[in-house]
Amino acid sequence: MKGGPFCAPIGGPVCTPIDTYLDAKFIDFPGAPCPFTNPTCVPASNNAAGQPLPRSPKWSGTLFADIAVPISGAVDFIANGGMTYRSTAFLEESFNPAAAQDSFAKFDLRLGVRASNKRWELAVVGKNLTNELTAGHAFNTPLAAGVISKFVQPPRTIAVQAKFQY
Repeated sequence: MKGGPFCAPIGGPVCTPIDTYLDAKFIDFPGAPCPFTNPTCVPASNNAAGQPLPRSPKWSGTLFADIAVPISGAVDFIANGGMTYRSTAFLEESFNPAAAQDSFAKFDLRLGVRASNKRWELAVVGKNLTNELTAGHAFNTPLAAGVISKFVQPPRTIAVQAKFQY
């Protein structure tokens, strides 16, 4: 994993990139569930050695930026945004393509104003602005052979955020 602030001129934005490469595979997994390509195998004699670990994308990364700019002596404009990326990953142990999550990128943004003394703040927050449909987990649906169910992650959300410190 590599990352850290890379652009921080005085009064300018602070940008933080993080990039990760992960080559995670089972070294030995005797008794693994039958793979999608061989559904009639006997799990007791199956070994998933060499297969990728579920929920482990080879590539993932984030890029975030933060900035605060004085508008007047008492008020600052604030903005922060980010992008999160993940490459394709299987979400369960059968390595079924229907249970994989394709690669995706999600974008978040927060824009607002705050008192220069940071006592109050008002912002609009947007998450998953491109409305990417992604899943965090998948499983074989009980009592429905061959059907994959997925837990879907939140769609685009927009919120107003207010903060007051006393």
